[in-house]
Amino acid sequence: MESFEDRNIKIFSERCSGSTLKDIAQRHGVSSERVRCICAKFERKAIKHDWIKAKYLEEIACLKEEIRRLKMKIAEEEKTTSLDVLGLSARSMRVLTDSGIKSAEHLSLMTDQEILRLPGLGRKSLTEIRSLRGD
Repeated sequence: MESFEDRNIKIFSERCSGSTLKDIAQRHGVSSERVRCICAKFERKAIKHDWIKAKYLEEIACLKEEIRRLKMKIAEEEKTTSLDVLGLSARSMRVLTDSGIKSAEHLSLMTDQEILRLPGLGRKSLTEIRSLRGD
């Protein structure tokens, strides 16, 4: 015969794996409210003893790896033609970089209206950009 603590651990594990209160209650012969109370108590106890932290360390490691992979992908995507090589005026360069536009490819995807909406960029700068794009 299993102890109450073993039963509570099983109930909590089943709840964490997505089982419903009703299903767990039927399997263990208790009410749904009792399952909820057991899970709440066990969760408080587990947090107190860092049990949950240990459970999620692997998930945290996976997330860190995903973040690292995404950063590498961003760095790879940024290996594009820099705005510096376009020979834009200092004002146009400052406005574009302040607006988060860092590559010629990004700039070439923008419409004239989008370019004109950038704060500090007017018709003269648009004409300069158009001449570089070959418009």
